[in-house]
Amino acid sequence: MGGRGLANGAADGVVRLDAAWACLRRWLRVVWVCRAPAASVIAGLVLFNFVAQGRDLFLDFPGSGGAFLKDIGFNGARGVAWYAFRFAALVLLLWALPVHAVARLTLNRSAWLISPYAGTGPLASAEHAMFARPVAWIPRTLAVLCFAAPLFGVLRARNEMLDGVGALAHATTERATAMLEAYAFALLIAAAVCILYMFGRRAVYNRLMVARGGSEFSPQPTTAGDKGGDPFGDAVDTFVLWGVFVLQMTVLLAPPILDNVRRLALTPVLLGAWTPLLGWLVRKSYSTRLPLTSGVLAALLALTYWLGENHNVRSTTTGAQRPLGEAARQWMAANGCAGAPDKCPSPIIVAAAGGASRAAFTTVSTLGLLLDATCYDAAHRAPAVRTEVACAEAPMFGRRLFAISGVSGGSVGAAVYAAAYADARRDGSNYVDPCIAHRTTDLWFGGSEPGNWRACLETIAAEDFLSPVFAGLGFRDVLSFLGRVLGDAWEDRGARIEAAMADAYAAFALPDKAPRDSAGFAQPFLRLGPDRAASTDWRPVLLLNATSTETGRRVVQSQLAPTYETARVDAGMRNAPPCLRLFSDAYDLHELFGDGATGAACAASVAGPDLKLAAAAHNSARFPFVSPVGAVRVGDRTVGRLGDGGYFDNYGAQTVYDLAETLRWEFGLVPFVLLITNDPDDADISRASGGPWYSQPPASKGSPEHVWAPFFSAPLDTILATRSGHGSTAVSMVRSLVDPAIWARETAGGAAAAQASQSKRAADRFDPTCFGLAARDGLNASEPCFAHIAIRGQAGGDGKVKAVSMSWWLSKPVQQFINATVAGDPYNYGALWLVCAAIMRAADPSDPQGLAGAELCRGRIPVPAPAAQ
Repeated sequence: MGGRGLANGAADGVVRLDAAWACLRRWLRVVWVCRAPAASVIAGLVLFNFVAQGRDLFLDFPGSGGAFLKDIGFNGARGVAWYAFRFAALVLLLWALPVHAVARLTLNRSAWLISPYAGTGPLASAEHAMFARPVAWIPRTLAVLCFAAPLFGVLRARNEMLDGVGALAHATTERATAMLEAYAFALLIAAAVCILYMFGRRAVYNRLMVARGGSEFSPQPTTAGDKGGDPFGDAVDTFVLWGVFVLQMTVLLAPPILDNVRRLALTPVLLGAWTPLLGWLVRKSYSTRLPLTSGVLAALLALTYWLGENHNVRSTTTGAQRPLGEAARQWMAANGCAGAPDKCPSPIIVAAAGGASRAAFTTVSTLGLLLDATCYDAAHRAPAVRTEVACAEAPMFGRRLFAISGVSGGSVGAAVYAAAYADARRDGSNYVDPCIAHRTTDLWFGGSEPGNWRACLETIAAEDFLSPVFAGLGFRDVLSFLGRVLGDAWEDRGARIEAAMADAYAAFALPDKAPRDSAGFAQPFLRLGPDRAASTDWRPVLLLNATSTETGRRVVQSQLAPTYETARVDAGMRNAPPCLRLFSDAYDLHELFGDGATGAACAASVAGPDLKLAAAAHNSARFPFVSPVGAVRVGDRTVGRLGDGGYFDNYGAQTVYDLAETLRWEFGLVPFVLLITNDPDDADISRASGGPWYSQPPASKGSPEHVWAPFFSAPLDTILATRSGHGSTAVSMVRSLVDPAIWARETAGGAAAAQASQSKRAADRFDPTCFGLAARDGLNASEPCFAHIAIRGQAGGDGKVKAVSMSWWLSKPVQQFINATVAGDPYNYGALWLVCAAIMRAADPSDPQGLAGAELCRGRIPVPAPAAQ
């Protein structure tokens, strides 16, 4: 009896388990049928909860870290409410309702459930009954998840928000917190409205029908293939679905409308944009028993392959690159040491690491700070009371800066700096930044109107480059082959981000009468370099690094010719003087446009196709998946494709090494290298403990105990980490090249000779190079020719380092954190002090070591807060 009871119990358990499994399969089958809206919901959950850049969108609040702006039509809290409820309304109308409508229309057709050949008997009705509950609840659940996804993102954004640093810290954090709370409240209200709509629409319809003398309607199950059993619901859903689809396409295809739906407000538009069309394909696939969705995808791929895409590198004009020797001589003349390199200060070379707008903002914040701190004309050689010092001539840093090697967002920051420095204007007797007074912005954390070099450059870099990329990625570039047919009428996302860069610069730095199609970021790239007509003036050389997708080598965009004439003749060289490549094992973009032809060896100038500054910056910043790979076309042929420069070396250090080595050995100049990184993981790349940096092993990040799918993920992780390895190796090579201790050992032989050589150089008062800084009182720099500005992360309550969002748009809390960290971090403050000392060497004939100038420069840099880490 006992055995029989156990057997019956086991049998009952098996039956219940089988029933539960059958029930789960029915629910999963319904979800699969609703795969188009489900995919949209999953994309939203991933974007807002697993992507730091998605969560950073919630920190977009009106106004600055101080007072709210008046431009948005609301003041104070009403402005926050407008931002929040506008987003919630868009989620409701353009995402949740289409998701619900597509799911219902698909499930109301019985073709997904029963084969048309199976008949319409009782079996079909029973099958419908078993699926009744998931059919009713899956569409509702998907609609509610459209609100849950951003709501969970809001909660995570609040926990991960960076703690404010600096003067505007409290106000910025306060505004951001208020914005997050408003988003949460608005999303809950919108979700409640959606629930009322889903559960109450038929009741409202029946009440109206009864009031007009009609009868109530209730849906009936049907097995009629592609016809639903709920005409009322189908009519409402169809109206909602295609009405919203037309509205979404209008927004995405009309630039004047799209320009006013940006950043966070654009996400529900894109998440819901393809849902109606994909849902229609799924319904037709079931009714026709043909794989229409897969077929359309294959057709898109085939058309893109046969017709080609429109992701071209745009060459719009012609220009000429300059020989390195000519540029070096002009730099020496501008710095008062023409023909006497041993009397020259150190040419400063900046390496600006990649990282989208985070990199651009960090780069311009650092360079702008150095411009403000090095105003050193005759009237300003006394300690300044404030950093907004009006120069009567170009800041000293601008003359010392020889070149900027940029990667990705670092290249965008370099381009902003170079364009702004070239456009500096005279305001009476003062030499000031190009930003026009009374032009306001709601995107820069510091307020509505910039007031110095740093604020001007930050304002431009704080603009929104994300929205045009986002819109192109989610819509236009899905049909990229149309660009080969329609031309400029169907621009890809690459063209849109280039236009956004040009518009951002023009909005703040170009006068009203300036030609927008040939000035600012629309000017030719080669024209922006050192001006030949001004032999004693100087503008920095830009070295913007991309990566060849075919070979993995660097593709350098530079105003310098790719070859130079050397005065050094090795024993094996029979022809003197020989012509050497400036950048080792790298392509020159202008050579590629010439189909690989370099012209006359070491010619006085190398003429060829040129491109706009925005295009050159974007070529280096073709961020994986966000921007398309660019095709370099000569006539009807594609001669190469460009990817983001960070694929090869995310620091741009290899290019710095090539240039620094040539300046040292060919021209007798001793470079100073400033590395600017923005990823907290890179903060310790240049720090060493327990001895000189060159005797220490590289820093280790450790390895996680558990790894998902290591068979697949480990090779991919290794490939991705290689770019940092390339960059780290190149940084070590640069430091070895410019470190005076290593240089002295190599040239004088042995440690004793190195010490004697160093002592002699330190004692020489007219030693303007950075070498003489090592023995200076109060500095004690063990590595006087290299400095590193880094953004270090903050530890959260759980001990993990908070993410510093990297995107083509930065929220105000991230901007404020970077701005305060550039000088407020103690390590950065020490690095800036070192840069100041190098800049001011030989700035004043009465002070060849630059002691007074360095103190003046340091006095204009904000002192780190005691609590900074």
